Amino acid sequence: LRISTRAGDEPVANPRGFLFRTARNLIIDKSRKSKVAADNVAAAQAGLSGQQEQTDQISPERTISAAQDLELIIAAIDELSPACRRAFLLQRNSDMSYAQVAQKLGISESMVQKHMSKALCHLYKVLP
Repeated sequence: LRISTRAGDEPVANPRGFLFRTARNLIIDKSRKSKVAADNVAAAQAGLSGQQEQTDQISPERTISAAQDLELIIAAIDELSPACRRAFLLQRNSDMSYAQVAQKLGISESMVQKHMSKALCHLYKVLP
């Protein structure tokens, strides 16, 4: 969703890098939200809600975990067939509609839909 709603009309110079940077940022955001939620629960239990300082520091363990998750995402995308991978990356990174992807690849819009469905199902199965 974040990739598809990206602001800007410029094409992405490095789609693969953009995808991985977006995935990395999502992982970091998720870990920050988890930490804030855990801190809020602890503060509420201690009766000190709102009095504890919250930090945005990410532990080395979370950084390593995020890097491993990113490697899983890269590996999962690399497992897709070349045509499927290209359609997926074009649609997700270039903010193109299925019709635009179909035109660029010289295939039908229905085929783009099939590639996207296959890619998303594969990523859903492979990623934790």
